[in-house]
Parts: sequence; structure tokens; C-alpha cells
Amino acid sequence: MGEDRSRRHQAISLQPAHPAAAGAGLGTLTESDAPSVDVDPASDGDGHPDRYGEGWRRYRGPDTDLHMPNVTNLRDHLAAHGTAVVPFEVHTDDGDVTGEARITRLGPLTFDVDPAQIGAGAPEQTDHALEVVRAQIEARRIRPALEDFDRARRRAAGALEESRDASIAAELSPPDHLPDGASWAEDPTAFQAAYRGAQERRRNGEQVVPYMREDATGGLGGRDGGRAFGVEIEFDIEPGRDRREALRAIGRDLHAAGITPQADQTHYHEGRRGYRNWRFERDATVDGEIVSPIMYDTPETWRQLATVCDIVRRHGGRATARTGQHVHVGVGDYDHTVENHNRLLDVFDSYQDVIYRLAQNPERRRHRGTHWCTPNRVPASGYASTTHVQNRNYGHHLGLNFQSVNGRQTDHVEYRMWDSSLDPGVIQAQVNLSLGMTEAAFRTSGQRTGRPERIGTHRSRNQDLRQRPEGRRRLRGDEWREDTRSFRELMDLVFHRQANREQATAQFAQTRWTRR
Repeated sequence: MGEDRSRRHQAISLQPAHPAAAGAGLGTLTESDAPSVDVDPASDGDGHPDRYGEGWRRYRGPDTDLHMPNVTNLRDHLAAHGTAVVPFEVHTDDGDVTGEARITRLGPLTFDVDPAQIGAGAPEQTDHALEVVRAQIEARRIRPALEDFDRARRRAAGALEESRDASIAAELSPPDHLPDGASWAEDPTAFQAAYRGAQERRRNGEQVVPYMREDATGGLGGRDGGRAFGVEIEFDIEPGRDRREALRAIGRDLHAAGITPQADQTHYHEGRRGYRNWRFERDATVDGEIVSPIMYDTPETWRQLATVCDIVRRHGGRATARTGQHVHVGVGDYDHTVENHNRLLDVFDSYQDVIYRLAQNPERRRHRGTHWCTPNRVPASGYASTTHVQNRNYGHHLGLNFQSVNGRQTDHVEYRMWDSSLDPGVIQAQVNLSLGMTEAAFRTSGQRTGRPERIGTHRSRNQDLRQRPEGRRRLRGDEWREDTRSFRELMDLVFHRQANREQATAQFAQTRWTRR
């Protein structure tokens, strides 16, 4: 990377509050074991009892140099004290970042890393520097940690570029669902046909929401070039059944079918590391929860999902007013680009009323409510950094949970607003909508609408139906077209395939606008 970085890089300075903590000549360290800086970890004399700067080391990767206190000793300090403010320097070809990070220990190799002070500079470079610090302190192998980090970053950058190229190519290609690229928003003909088809299937007692067993996502969830996804299915046991026996029977059948690795219902989140297997778990709020492994759009995925739903229903499981469904979608290619995350929040906010209508279990008269899935709110100007996105959109009370978004390849967002269902077609529609919104936000990053449509907007607008004569309670003509416009706009945004739009329309046809 050269000797004189001051002339090669744009420096971003996060000035330490106490210069002595960083030590003189910090940028000139060249040996693997740099001299120790004499800083008392208990106190620096300036009222900062949590500052730590002992034993500076240089950690080197192919594209990144990191100078910070000795990681092994720092971990010991954090195990004893819980938190510390730690000075650091990160040098890359894109820029140099110098400053302090507040590190909080969450577990043996799990830490929160936040900026203690932020100076001038690009937020994405600051976020990257903090992620470098996190990668080093969380590494299982200290010496090659940054090499692993650089390799992962380069792989993510390559996947990001390939995905962008594919998205651009898809945008330039003519759509396969309507001639001449006609949109559903401008021409509701195809939507109306799909809506009437769903109504007809319902009258005939047929499965209303189609369940596709091959190429169900149109590439959105494909193993090659698509996004990974997973589902969490909550359920209760219907009244009149022996609850314990029903749960034991579900566990036995899931194991006998080769779905779960054991027949017992395990404790919440027990053994979920790696997400390699289906899990049948306890949950304090419902009778049972089934958690999928990381999945892709394959015939085996949809076979297993249908089997899970059949076993649970056969032994008295049902989706009730208190059960929810969560869909996880991979966003590793979002990387540290804050506009990708802002755009996803913007899509969720702009189509909030439509999304929560689609989230309703069609077997129930209304959505279960937002106690465990409150709509996210995004500032009009968006968030300044991915750290801010995660900190403000973190938790099991939000409709869109960014708890697992840290700028890594394993990042995923959790869509929590879905009602639970044991209809595999409904679950597949939820997965497709989650995948579609995630990919659309990535594809249209920077094109924020800033036009929120809150829950209850349509229901409030249609209140005058109660005052109409009995024969005029249904919307017709221009009123109907206006009432369905935002749904049709969302279909244009998230799906390029007729089959996926029709599946979502079947869900729309069975649900109602949500109250505020």
C-alpha cells in the first residue's frame, strides 16, 4: 500500500478524546508487536474510566492494516469490565480512519462496536473501519483474521457487482408478464383477471393461493444469484385436543419424515447455530414454533414446507389470532451502502397499508395487530449510516427487524408483520413478497419515494361505504381502481413475473384493509 499514506489516501479523523491513549507515532508502527502504550485501563486521569489502550499491535490483511490494542488482552479486559473505549487506526487504499470505538461485550466472541467520537469523513468509510475492528476482535483465529475479512469483503463486492449487472439486464429486458411492458399500475386488466380468478377458486372450494413446487420465486430465491431465506412458523393447538400429546405427535412425525434431527420439542433457539436443520421449538407466547434452515428455491424446499404444514395441521395445529410468521431474507450484498438499507425501509413505509393487508392470514377476519410488528418509521432524509439503521430498527417489536444487519455476508432482515398460516401457498406468497421487496430496494437504491402510506389509510378513506345504500357497498369503476392502485404499484416494483403477481393478488383478494 506504500509508505507515505498521507499523500495517497483521504484521511478520516475520529480524534481520540485523550491523545495519550493513542500514543505518539501511532501511524509509524511497522512491527507485529508494537510497543505498549502506558495507559491505566482503570482510569486515564481525565474522567474516562473505561478507556483502554494497552499493548498496541499491528494486524495486517491483503487490503487492510489495523492498529489497535492487543486483541487477546483486550478480550480479557472486556470479560472483566464489560465495555471499553479503544483507540484504533485502519488503513486501506480507500482511506485512513483514526479514532476511538466503544466496544461492549455481548458474549464470548460477540461484541457491539460503536464509534465513541466521529469526525469529518464519509460515513461508509467510518462504518467499514468499525467493521474491521469488529472482525478482528470477534475472530476465532487472531493471526489470519483480517485476511479472512478481506477475502469475504472481496467476495461480497464481486457478488454485489454481479447482482447489479443482473438487475440492470433484467430491467432492460422486456417483461414476460404483459405485452409491450404494460404495468399493472397503469393498466389494471391483468390484475382484475387475477383477482376474479382467485374469487372463482374460493367459490369452488379450491386452493386460492397457488403453491408452486418448482421455480416458485422467479429467480429471487435461487441458489445461483438469488437470496437465501428462512421462515419461522408459530402455531397453537386447537381446543379439545390434549396439548402435550399433540405436540409430542408433531415432534415424532417431523422427525420420522426426516425434517428435524430429533423428535423432541426443544427450548427456544436451542441448537439453532448455523441454521442447517429444521427445528421444532417451544415459544413462551404460543404452543409451538417451527424454524426452517437457510433455504433456497428448490423443489426439496417446497416439499419440506408442505410436509411441515401437513403434519402440524394433522395433529391439531392451527394459526390463531396471536400467532405470527417471520420471514428472513439475506442482504449480504447490501454491504455498508446505507442507501440500500434506507431504500428498503422506504419501500416498507411507502406501501405500509398494502403490506399489512397482505400480511393478514386469509382464514381470519383481520390482521392480528401490530403489538409484535409495529411499522418502522424512517426519517425523511434517511439514516446517515448503516450503524444508525441497525440501532434504530432493532428488535422483536418491529415489522422489519434489522437485528442481524452488520455489514457482513451473513446479514439478513426479518419480516415480522406476517400473520401465521399453515397454508403452504400463503407462506410461499409471504416469502416471495419478502424476497421481492428486498431485491427491489437493492435494485432501485437511491430512488426513494418519501411517500408514506400508513396503516389504515384505505380503510379510513372508504368509511363512507357505511352510509351508502345496501347495493352500493362495493367499490366500482374509478373508486376501485384508485383503491387498488398502490397494490398494483407494489406488484410492478417487486415482481417481473405474472405467476408471482397472480399469487400475491390471490392473497390480496382474501384479505381486508387494516384499521389504524
